[in-house]
Amino acid sequence: MKLENRIALVTGAGSGIGRAIALLFAEHGAVVIVNDVNLDAAKKTIEEMGTASSKAYAARADVSDSAQVKTMFFDIDARYQRLDILVNNAGIGEVSENKRKERNRKAEARLSEMRTGSLQTHWDITQEMSDEEWNRVLSVHLNGTFFCTREALKLVTRNNRGVIINMSSLAALAGIASAPHYELQREAFCHSPGLLRKKSPRGMSA
Repeated sequence: MKLENRIALVTGAGSGIGRAIALLFAEHGAVVIVNDVNLDAAKKTIEEMGTASSKAYAARADVSDSAQVKTMFFDIDARYQRLDILVNNAGIGEVSENKRKERNRKAEARLSEMRTGSLQTHWDITQEMSDEEWNRVLSVHLNGTFFCTREALKLVTRNNRGVIINMSSLAALAGIASAPHYELQREAFCHSPGLLRKKSPRGMSA
């Protein structure tokens, strides 16, 4: 992987897949901008980079907030004057802790019922979902991807070279009954290369 001194922004890199991507990029020599809504989590990712941490930068921003995204990219421009790679990874599944606990309760109940051969507990996710929950997940996944891509293009087009990676999920292809809102919005990323028409005449790819 040829990433030596490439400037790479990974959103939602304070944990999970985003953290793993950030660490891998750093291992291969990239200058990694670690974004997360939780600044402490972003800094933790950088701490795990070892000697490469000296080149990394933690950027706190909620990608669903256009103003925060613009501020983040303003800072990136001021620090590096360019961007080579954007990984749109940020995503959420549950909006509230109560919802998470309820989903876990149902999961345990369903597992117990399946063992007895009598499944009585249903997910009922869609019919119980509030507008707030739907809009929050939509805002992070779709708006966040658009906001970051829009600002990234202003930087990567300067050198007619760059890569934008939009993370999807197997849930988009196989479906997931316990999180249909997540599934639907991740499915949109399967078609997102249209943002750049796959390979742009400017030397970029998505």
